[in-house]
Amino acid sequence: MDPENLYDLSTVKEFVGDNPEQIRGLVMIFVEDVPEMLEKLNTGKENGDWDEVKFFAHKLKSSIDLFRISPIQQVIRDIEMIARERKELERIPPLLERVNITLDQALIALRNDFNL
Repeated sequence: MDPENLYDLSTVKEFVGDNPEQIRGLVMIFVEDVPEMLEKLNTGKENGDWDEVKFFAHKLKSSIDLFRISPIQQVIRDIEMIARERKELERIPPLLERVNITLDQALIALRNDFNL
């Protein structure tokens, strides 16, 4: 996946304008919070705790939407829905793998782009 297309700051800028310090602040929060949420999402899946999966998919959805990480915007919604409905649970592992890979790449790109 091309790192140039991993995220889009236009929604972030709608919130804070073109203020580089505030943009950097939101990026720092994203870079700090997302790995922990992702770990808890993965742990929930490993433990079969679908309420936990649903909860952290929902939390990650907001962050993914804020940074417009379009390759997984629908994927995280699918994970949340599947966990909520507890149907087709076998779909979660490959979907979650896509989220893991994409977020790892987005985190690397953001850290590099903002010298974090």
